[in-house]
Amino acid sequence: MYNEYSGFFKSQRDKYFKNILSNHFQNTSLVIDIGCGQGDFLTQAKELGINAEGVDDKDFWINHCIKNNLNVKKGSIFELPYEANSLDGVFLQSVLEHVDPVKAMTEISRVVKSDGIVAISCPTPEKHFWDDPTHVRPHTIKSLSTLFEMFGYDVIHKNYVFAELIGITVTWNGLFKCLNLIPGSIGSNVIVIGKKKEISSIS
Repeated sequence: MYNEYSGFFKSQRDKYFKNILSNHFQNTSLVIDIGCGQGDFLTQAKELGINAEGVDDKDFWINHCIKNNLNVKKGSIFELPYEANSLDGVFLQSVLEHVDPVKAMTEISRVVKSDGIVAISCPTPEKHFWDDPTHVRPHTIKSLSTLFEMFGYDVIHKNYVFAELIGITVTWNGLFKCLNLIPGSIGSNVIVIGKKKEISSIS
């Protein structure tokens, strides 16, 4: 399930994508966006001159990206259309909360090279998280960091997305609990980035 973004929210989302690309994927030979949707991440990568490719399982979004001259392949997070140990950059935005994270990370780790960079961003246990019936589980900075460590990655960056946008770093795992006390919903998405140390699996 994807939304089509526009207006102020899209401008902030594009700024966030550009920050992540510039700071973490500038030196990758190829970064793939799993669940690329309308292709906003791919568009920002193209503007920065970073080689990027989208993966999506929805024909609607694949056709949408192709019409906008973006590179995209059909596939899913559980069946990525890439050879083992072939990628040095992977990005997921608001995908992992919809699926089994261990199963997904198993497939991601299959295609990522040693020293490859994987960035995962998704919502915390925000008060309206369960209003989306496709959500499986929320994540926190701690849960994503633990997931990376389980699969043999060094955690090289962690932050709340709102903090990325204003140029600061906030790593307190429990901040989302305080944000949930504020009337109205401001959300508390997080991003955690790992660097693969070696070919690994859960023992």
